[in-house]
Amino acid sequence: LGMLFGKRLEWLMGSMRTMGTWLGAILVGILLAGLGTYMLWKILARKRFLRRLWVARISPEELKRKIESEEDIVIVDLRHPLEFDADPVLIPGAVHWNVEELAQRRRQLPQNREIILYCS
Repeated sequence: LGMLFGKRLEWLMGSMRTMGTWLGAILVGILLAGLGTYMLWKILARKRFLRRLWVARISPEELKRKIESEEDIVIVDLRHPLEFDADPVLIPGAVHWNVEELAQRRRQLPQNREIILYCS
């Protein structure tokens, strides 16, 4: 049997080796494309997040204007207790919570008013 099918088996093994090389190259290409796509998606998601964060900022002048025009806003001072103890002055109408309190008391914040968080 070996003499009858020896040449065919050698050809089949050589073909399988070539296909294995190509299959390996294709799999590596798919993995690299997937990794590249994932990284691109993460970069774009980070850019979107940073853009939203930047848009959500308010300047001190704009906050002063809102306070003076008596807009219906909620101001939460999130400074660390050590920073607050060193300078316990609050913006008029603000409440002082630390970050842990904000997480626990977030349901107390009104949903129909603009909420301004600040820290140093």
